[in-house]
Amino acid sequence: MKDSPMRTDQTTEIAPGTVRLNWPLFLTALFAPPILTLVCALAQALVGDSAAPYVAIYGSGLGGLVSGVLLGRFVGKSTAWRIIYGILFSAAFAVACFGLSFGGCALGDYKPASFH
Repeated sequence: MKDSPMRTDQTTEIAPGTVRLNWPLFLTALFAPPILTLVCALAQALVGDSAAPYVAIYGSGLGGLVSGVLLGRFVGKSTAWRIIYGILFSAAFAVACFGLSFGGCALGDYKPASFH
């Protein structure tokens, strides 16, 4: 048997159909709504009116959707499973993102206009 020399130019190839997870986009989509909610709640003291509830509700839905779809594409092995995982993960991440956004409101000491 002949020894083959080691190749130093080997690259890691991804099999066709395999989806890589875009970590920066995933983490940005997951944590941007809570951070923006915190910023809006803190800005309420300067401006007087706040968009924090709107950012929390709509941003959490959008952030959960993007995070869930990205993770569903990564975990699922076939198209059907990617769709199923995408729906399930989207719902779970939307709830988690809303909880984090609620924490951002609480940390930013948000007070609704009727309680001033």
